[in-house]
Amino acid sequence: MRKTAANGRSPEGLAVAGVVPREPQTPAELRSMWKEALGSAGRLIGVLLDAGGQLPRNELAARAGLTSNAGTFGTNLTRLRSNDLVSVAGSVVRIADALCG
Repeated sequence: MRKTAANGRSPEGLAVAGVVPREPQTPAELRSMWKEALGSAGRLIGVLLDAGGQLPRNELAARAGLTSNAGTFGTNLTRLRSNDLVSVAGSVVRIADALCG
């Protein structure tokens, strides 16, 4: 597994987010930073948080207005996974602990 900083950001994630003027101090600030940096993929963060932190893949897609086997959803989910913002076990997508709180 890739090393991740205590604030939930991986080196790859920092490359996506660009220059961060200051370190996020709360989970809410961290979520905001990622949602802004990831665009449409960031929308999935909000859907997961509204659902209590995890959802089956097909339900996550439906609540986000996407199709679970469509390219856009797959690309968005890959962006979140590659930045260690979600994990997938079987068909369940779970938000990273660093974004909760």
